[in-house]
Amino acid sequence: MLTPLLLTELLREPLAAAGGRVVNVTGGMPRGPLQLDNVQAERGFVGLPSYSHAKLAMRR
Repeated sequence: MLTPLLLTELLREPLAAAGGRVVNVTGGMPRGPLQLDNVQAERGFVGLPSYSHAKLAMRR
C-alpha cells in the first residue's frame, strides 16, 4: 500500500538536486480513514480496500 509513497520519499533528494519534481495523482476513489496499523495487510488482503488505502496514503 505504501510503495508509491516510499518511492517518492526515496527519490525526493536526488530529484530536488536535479531540479525535478514528483506529481502524484489520485482519483476520487479513496474513502475512509487510512489504516496505518495494517499497512502490510497482515490481517488479510482485499484488493479494493488495499487499492483505496494506497491512494489515500498519497493524499497525506
